[in-house]
Amino acid sequence: MSSSVLVFPFLLLFVLLLTATSSSSAGDGFSDYRGMGLAFQYPSDWAISALGNQVSGNISVVDSCGGISIAWVRDPGLTPANILDQIVKTYNQSEVEILSKEQGKVSVQGREVETLDLSYKFKDHNAKKRLAAWTSEGSDRLFFASMSSCSVDYSRNELVFNHVLGSFQDKVSREISLEARSIQDDVWAIVLGDLLASYHYIDQSTLSSTVVYAEVSNSLIPVNDSYRLSSSEKIRSEISQGTIIRADVVQKLLQASGYNVALIQKSGQIWVVAEDSSGRWQSVSINPKEPWRMVGALVVGQDGYSGLMYNNSTELADDNSVTLNGLIDFNHFVQKDCDPSRYEELKSPAQENKTWMDGLQSVLESYSYPKKYQENVFDCSNTSQICWALLKGKGYDARLMFSYRDHLLGRHMWVVVRYPYEDQRYVAVEATNTNGKGDLSHLGRVVLKDDYFKGIMYNTSKQFSWLHPDEGMWLD
Repeated sequence: MSSSVLVFPFLLLFVLLLTATSSSSAGDGFSDYRGMGLAFQYPSDWAISALGNQVSGNISVVDSCGGISIAWVRDPGLTPANILDQIVKTYNQSEVEILSKEQGKVSVQGREVETLDLSYKFKDHNAKKRLAAWTSEGSDRLFFASMSSCSVDYSRNELVFNHVLGSFQDKVSREISLEARSIQDDVWAIVLGDLLASYHYIDQSTLSSTVVYAEVSNSLIPVNDSYRLSSSEKIRSEISQGTIIRADVVQKLLQASGYNVALIQKSGQIWVVAEDSSGRWQSVSINPKEPWRMVGALVVGQDGYSGLMYNNSTELADDNSVTLNGLIDFNHFVQKDCDPSRYEELKSPAQENKTWMDGLQSVLESYSYPKKYQENVFDCSNTSQICWALLKGKGYDARLMFSYRDHLLGRHMWVVVRYPYEDQRYVAVEATNTNGKGDLSHLGRVVLKDDYFKGIMYNTSKQFSWLHPDEGMWLD
């Protein structure tokens, strides 16, 4: 049975035998249990034992004619109802037969959670079982509880089960919520997206989903001259090592470019989150639709901004009991395809060389475009790349400039040409000049307006085309 986006090796567990003490606050006949990041009340005369740790484990409370088990794993992203369905399927196989099942509700931490009453049969012996499942956001854990009982005490044990779950509290509260960025097409987001698209994964397979394993053991226990059917369940979830490795390499890529980056895990998924200068965060998916073209994609919406936060992949792996074999070599998992774009604030010439400027304008006026201007068909990205290619062919040091939503030019593209007479100075070329009817008058015109000297720079048409294939022309 599997879930949404991920897979993890299971935990090495240790055993703790716990002796609970009675407490007056627990009420007559009940004791308090506190440990494993949770608390509940259980009958004082029942034996209790615990196995595991806060990430994954189980607690058993038993007497001579019944037992209650509470197990927990990292939340795999499946609904509690789906978990219960899968447990039922695990029961209903081999020599075990489900005779009836009935859905219900029970109160846990002030909210109703799913329950399922099963009647089942094994080798001509019948038994009943009550199951419950729920998730806890604060700890990102899935809890699964079951009750078994001999038939004579079933009603009493039902009351005990409901009391245990009614008193249950998940004491772990590690979930954080980040303030998300509301803009996806400003300069910060475009440059971040271009950085993610400048590399691709060497292993381009889709990440494995978080996997949940369920196991049921049935046994016949001799009682007087007969047998009592007893069953127990085991549940575990695993997240893939590959998911944690991808999170690591994307985090390292962004950190190397100066971003403040963290990792978020919730409900079986992992995101990389990057902070902008205003303290807001952008979530990045490490499982993009095009892993052969990018290593991450900006997430639109509210996904990835709440959950358990980690500073690095070592913390993340430890908290999921995943073993990383030594340091992760960035270059073994990703390959660079082109330089990322960069934001530039350029300077125009302090003194104009009229002969050079007139020569550039003369070149621009000696060519024209074969098509009319049409938005999203033949527009500024096409004219600018054509203009760039022709000027490069003529020996000019030309670059492409791209603006964004809150730029004074709006979303637009044009060309800048390095001015040869002053270091690090440029002139701009507006390559999209129409007569109002869609006719493009010539290849471009030289402009020195300040608006044209701020924007996102691309060195070549091929670089822009790789990073923005929907608008690229792949020109030399």
